[in-house]
Amino acid sequence: MVKACFILSSYNWGGVTKFVEELCMSLIDLGVESLIVAREVIKPPPNLISSHIVELKSPSNWSYCKRLETVIKKEQCEVVNTHDVYSLLGLKNIKNYAHSCFTYHGIIPFKYTRPADYYGSFLGYLSLLWAAKNVEVAIGISNYIVNELRKWGFTRYKYIPVGISVKKFRNGRPLKSIKEDNYPILLDVGQIDKSQGTHILINSMPHIIRIFPNAKLLLVGEIVDWNLYYKVMRNDLLRKHVAFTGFVPESLLINLYHTSDIVIEVPYWHGFGLPILEGMACGKPVITRSAYAMKEHIENSKGGALIRQDNPHEIVDAIIKITNNYDYYAKNALNYAKAFDIKLIAEKYRKLFHELIKG
Repeated sequence: MVKACFILSSYNWGGVTKFVEELCMSLIDLGVESLIVAREVIKPPPNLISSHIVELKSPSNWSYCKRLETVIKKEQCEVVNTHDVYSLLGLKNIKNYAHSCFTYHGIIPFKYTRPADYYGSFLGYLSLLWAAKNVEVAIGISNYIVNELRKWGFTRYKYIPVGISVKKFRNGRPLKSIKEDNYPILLDVGQIDKSQGTHILINSMPHIIRIFPNAKLLLVGEIVDWNLYYKVMRNDLLRKHVAFTGFVPESLLINLYHTSDIVIEVPYWHGFGLPILEGMACGKPVITRSAYAMKEHIENSKGGALIRQDNPHEIVDAIIKITNNYDYYAKNALNYAKAFDIKLIAEKYRKLFHELIKG
């Protein structure tokens, strides 16, 4: 039996953690013994993998790397798969007893990065330069990310996308209390912040309401920029048509996807776009930005529409386009999502691990 170690910077409620959780559970079913090692554990893990998680509690990058090496040796892991760019330097001493692969989820470009985060991004880029020459294989989660790996000098890389449990997302139920008298219901999942394009959606609502008087915008996620919340609360029209849910558990999130008519995701950057895929798995057409990895989902699926500018009229046109041929876009979205089922993705990882061990 192969033993694999998956490295996370933080075990939290984010999309990377969600993917690694699902991946580990599926790999265990495939006979791969799996261990998740995280610098910090913020959320309680599911019962199925609670015994497969190790928290390092490292106060500094140096101690993080040393403790990481110690755990990998102690657990006798044959393959180490890191999803944390900052852990890469900690893998430099494991070559003699474990194989390494790196799943790259991307680093936010400097032009979209807050000044306070510049230093972290700089360290991430330095780690990429080292990894390009030392990691056995890199995994790109989208075609955009694969191209980024090439730019950074990686010569051995694979495309393996993020996966989700399609069955779990298909089994949701609409919330009738929201569904009644509202059409179309637009759903945005992610932090409430200008970097995620939330202000574009809020500013577009008066234009959308002129065409669709019963339209509703559901904003699901942590409120980072409270000015956006106050803008809605102080405006009678917006307050009637825009709702903030805050963070919600996955079971409720799935039901909210099923409650919506269209998923609308317009962040300025994304290395994959997990909410896009989750929405499609629920049979929902998607509107997203024609940029980075986000546009790949629409171009490859024909399951939605792309916008190119921060223009409310472009968003209105995209909604009209989808509602005029809704079943076509919904069917395409659902069929596209099936190829990203976590069982299929886990099998790709299992094969890769065996290839690394065999050399």
